[in-house]
Amino acid sequence: MWSLRFLVLVVATVGPMVWPLASAQNKELKEEYEEYVEIRQQIKSFNLDTGNFYDAFRRAMPKIVRKGLDPNAATLPTILRFTTMLNLARFDAVSAYHPTWVGITTKVNKRPQSEWTKRNKNLAAIYACKYH
Repeated sequence: MWSLRFLVLVVATVGPMVWPLASAQNKELKEEYEEYVEIRQQIKSFNLDTGNFYDAFRRAMPKIVRKGLDPNAATLPTILRFTTMLNLARFDAVSAYHPTWVGITTKVNKRPQSEWTKRNKNLAAIYACKYH
């Protein structure tokens, strides 16, 4: 019985102080959720045949990366390394579909000109970013 009285006392005294924090947290969670929904809609609306994967990636990536940033910038070297690796992989993959580009880290053989479609370039960039 004493623990129940103590619990009621704690809730009655601390509750009003905690409630604004909880509602602010709910607002932040709602904003994050809406941001994720927006990113998912952009990804779902991407068309392999007419879109440009790199542009779509560049629009969505800052929102995703911002979530993982440390306020003290301790994660910055990791993020810079990650984005550099993704860009190198993407460029190397797409260079096979361009007449003069040569890969930076790999020497991928050129694909026949009949395969130089926007769809194949987008797929190459997506696979490079996923598996590199």
